[in-house]
Amino acid sequence: MKVGSLVKCIRSTVIINPFWEGTPAIAGEIYTIRDLLPNPSNGAPVIYLEEMKNAINTFSGKEYGYSPDDFREIQPPMEVSLEQILQETLHA
Repeated sequence: MKVGSLVKCIRSTVIINPFWEGTPAIAGEIYTIRDLLPNPSNGAPVIYLEEMKNAINTFSGKEYGYSPDDFREIQPPMEVSLEQILQETLHA
C-alpha cells in the first residue's frame, strides 16, 4: 500500500477507545490512501483516507487514522514518468 492506492475496507473499523474521534470506515467501501505514516505512540503504520478527514488527537497532535489491517489494496497508483507528463503536455 502507498499513497494513491485504492483500497477496499474488509472490516468495518470498530471504535474501541472512547476518546477516538474518527469516522468509521465501512466494510465493502472503496477508499483512496491520502497518507501513510507511523503511529506516534507505537510506530505501527496508520493510513489516512482521502474521503475522510478526522479530528486531531490532542495527545499526539496527529489526525486519527486507520489500521492497514482493515483494508486490502485493490489498485496501486499509476506509475507515470516525468517524460510522459511532458510529452502529454506538449501534444495537448
